Amino acid sequence: MAKLKVYGGITYGAEGQFRTVVAATSKSKAASILNITIYQMNSWWTETFNKYEVEAAMSEPGAIFSKPLDGRGSFVKQEG
Repeated sequence: MAKLKVYGGITYGAEGQFRTVVAATSKSKAASILNITIYQMNSWWTETFNKYEVEAAMSEPGAIFSKPLDGRGSFVKQEG
């Protein structure tokens, strides 16, 4: 089985900017989960090794987790 990697990037919502992470077996699978193109993935997302980001994403591989970019609060699973 392929090793999981955690990818992180900045997303935007009604309440502002968010740090968003996802665990997947490849960059293309992560792009599919995030509903973005591989071009966007390569341009604005990167593999992350931050322990808090990895912990959140690995708690449920394939799920999307976000938290406010200002660093306050913890990662929350995105529904839908």
